[in-house]
Amino acid sequence: MRILVLPTGGAGGDLHPLLAVAAHLSRRDHEVVAFGGRDVTYAMSSVGAQLLVSPPVLDLGPRFIAARNEASSLPVDVQGRQVGSRLQDWGQDVAAAVRRVVADLSPDVLVSSLFGGLFASQVAESTGLPWVAINSTFYFGPRPDRRLEDDFATRTLILFRDFLLPPLAGAALVLHATDKHFDFDFDGLPPNQHYVGPLLWERPETSPDYLKEPGPPWVLVALSSDPQDDLYIASNALAALAPKPVRVLVTLGAGHERRELEPIPSNAIVVEHLAHGPILERAVLMVGHAGHGSVMKALWSGVPMVLVPWARDQQGVAARAERLEVAEVVSRKELPGEALGRAVAKLLADPQYHVRADTEAKRLRAQDPPSLSSELIERL
Repeated sequence: MRILVLPTGGAGGDLHPLLAVAAHLSRRDHEVVAFGGRDVTYAMSSVGAQLLVSPPVLDLGPRFIAARNEASSLPVDVQGRQVGSRLQDWGQDVAAAVRRVVADLSPDVLVSSLFGGLFASQVAESTGLPWVAINSTFYFGPRPDRRLEDDFATRTLILFRDFLLPPLAGAALVLHATDKHFDFDFDGLPPNQHYVGPLLWERPETSPDYLKEPGPPWVLVALSSDPQDDLYIASNALAALAPKPVRVLVTLGAGHERRELEPIPSNAIVVEHLAHGPILERAVLMVGHAGHGSVMKALWSGVPMVLVPWARDQQGVAARAERLEVAEVVSRKELPGEALGRAVAKLLADPQYHVRADTEAKRLRAQDPPSLSSELIERL
């Protein structure tokens, strides 16, 4: 098949599952063509895709940030509606460009990220092409087992429920990059939707030598790849872990600088970015913001977690990890304070967290999420 992949920039959580599917489709000898902005060029070029670069005015990142800044002084519920409305305008602009690409390439199928549904749904409707959406979090469609208000921050709930959910009704397939057991064993997916398991992708890079050196076990402290005001997680984690017999690696993500955490304890290393996989292979604990992608990586590696859900869908992700008894959840309202330190000490002292995390890892690794995703797409 000739597959037109429609990546969108912004947070890695929305992009990486799409990249995992695109890479596997390419390895199965399909012709994968990606149409997206320069901010995703680095990623798509590594998955065997031909890249068509869209005009900079169509990049999602700047439009999303501008929409959030414009709405920041409004009531929270109004913020969600205004940001969603601005993203719909962006989707209209991108849809026109994608239609021109479709006319030139004549692809067999469209595959997009969740945010890409804001324009892919329009293109699918006008061209008759089947469209596959990759959802980068848990199920949030009709008749969920849990109230969406319990899983999403208010602004994010409005964006997902009112703007990202409706287009999915026109998708030939919706593939959820999560696990049914993780998602409260939900058994009510619509017929065109499937759990495929964690779709993990990381930028190819060489692991630093210090990860391979002998010494105490590692703890990963991971902040969001999309800027949040979540630096308190890192500062509290460093304070709690400084006296422990561990080595700490903090990945700050964009929007933070190393100097904001100084003085840094002698057992800690702070970087902006590093692929989490090689760290988690050597880690006994992850402390993070409960992003779905990082939690899936920790589960895949059998690493228990201390989670501080900050915003977005992170409350729902943390609740699901806590239910599996592989994580302790600390409210952001408890930072700064002693709560995170107590949770860290509890997980480091109790080996049952590691036993349960290892059980989850074995279950997940018995699956093959990229292959299942590719097979479902091929059946179209």
